[in-house]
Amino acid sequence: GKPKKKTFELGCSTQIESLRAGETPEDWRKANITPIFKKGNRNDPANYRPVSLTSQVCKVLETIVREQLFNHLKSNNLLSEEQHGFREGRSCPSNLLTTLEDWTSILEGGDCVDVAYLDFSKAFDLVSHKHLLL
Repeated sequence: GKPKKKTFELGCSTQIESLRAGETPEDWRKANITPIFKKGNRNDPANYRPVSLTSQVCKVLETIVREQLFNHLKSNNLLSEEQHGFREGRSCPSNLLTTLEDWTSILEGGDCVDVAYLDFSKAFDLVSHKHLLL
C-alpha cells in the first residue's frame, strides 16, 4: 500500500542525497565476510574464498550508478573495443578469441608477436593494506 511506497521513496531520497554529498552511510561500509569452500582439503584455508555480505540497499544503488555510468561511457565512445570485462556479450573467452585473431593476422602478415604473461594470482595479498586504504 501507500505507507510502504512512502517509506521506500523516503529511503531512496535519503540515500541519493548521501551520494550527492559524496558521503557513504556507515552501514554501507561494513560487510560480513563468509568463507565459501571451493574444492580440495577442507582443512586448507587456501581452498576457501571470501564472500562479502553487504547492504542490499547499497547493492541496488550500486547497480543503478553502474548502469548510468556504463551508459554514459558507451554513448560517448569512451570504452575501448579491447575492453571485454563487465560488458554484455563479452567475456574472457571472447577476449581470448579476439587476441588469437589479432595474433594470427599479425603472424600471417609476416610480423612477430611478443607476449608477456603475468600471474597476478593472490596479488591482493601482496598489496599494502595501509596504503590501499589511504
